[in-house]
Amino acid sequence: MSQFHGGGLARRTALRRRRPLGGGVNGNVWRRAAARTTRSKLNSSNNVPSVSSTSPDDETPALSAFHVVDRGDYIGFQIRHEWQSKTIPADQYSLVYEFDKATAILRARFATNEKMFNSTFRRLLALAQATFYGLAVQLAAGEIGLKSLEDELVRQEGSLIKNQYMKQLARAAFVASMIILVAATAPNYIGTLTSEYIQMSLHFGILLVSTMWGVWLSFAVRNTKLTFEQLQHLEADLMRPWSRLVTVGLLAFALALFFHVEIVSIKIGSISTTQITDNFAVTILVGLGLGFMDKVLPSEVTRRFDDFFQSANVNS
Repeated sequence: MSQFHGGGLARRTALRRRRPLGGGVNGNVWRRAAARTTRSKLNSSNNVPSVSSTSPDDETPALSAFHVVDRGDYIGFQIRHEWQSKTIPADQYSLVYEFDKATAILRARFATNEKMFNSTFRRLLALAQATFYGLAVQLAAGEIGLKSLEDELVRQEGSLIKNQYMKQLARAAFVASMIILVAATAPNYIGTLTSEYIQMSLHFGILLVSTMWGVWLSFAVRNTKLTFEQLQHLEADLMRPWSRLVTVGLLAFALALFFHVEIVSIKIGSISTTQITDNFAVTILVGLGLGFMDKVLPSEVTRRFDDFFQSANVNS
């Protein structure tokens, strides 16, 4: 027994002498290092590229240039002291901009609902803090989390916002239609006007009424799925329902005059725009079309006026 223990002691002593310097490295680390060396030799001897076994914990994360501060109703992004004289990465600036934009949209959307704003803002703040946590920044996680939060808000608020706007636009279109019809039928009670003028007035009134509802239909068709930015502004031109209807109505009236005097003529089959004062079906169809193309109507009317006045200059 004594020889067995003595032999074991001698072998352990010999192993300790053969260990590399740095005896603080424990046995597990030493064995893993030896295993990696063996795998590297095997790979090189077989001409097989070595596969990195680096774990995610060993990867160095990107350094955060910002420190997140809770400002109550908005998120403060302070540039860290060590980044004051350095160029801040564009991807971090871009993500900070997205957080600021999301905060502004939330503030606009929930301006009259403080409870809902606080609840959603706290989630956004927690996401920003997790993204720029400590000295490290998790850009991919922040982008994914922000996109997920935005999509959730669109699903939650999108249908409500769209339906509210469509109701406002429908009410405005109805009131505008009543005003237009009253104005269009008023010449009937003026005895000095000719029947031709009365008929033209009525047809133009029907065309404008159709245009009002064409605008409503255009919005319903174009905005089948809202974006996160539309939670703040449904339309890029920032027009309210009444402003939109008045603007489109005047543009449609101008283009209808071009049709009436035959400066511009569109013919499809047996139907022509010159019939807008003769055929109610054509009048309604043209009016709906003008309202439906409300987005391109300004440029179209501008082009027609440019052509008209350029032709006038040439003739003069």
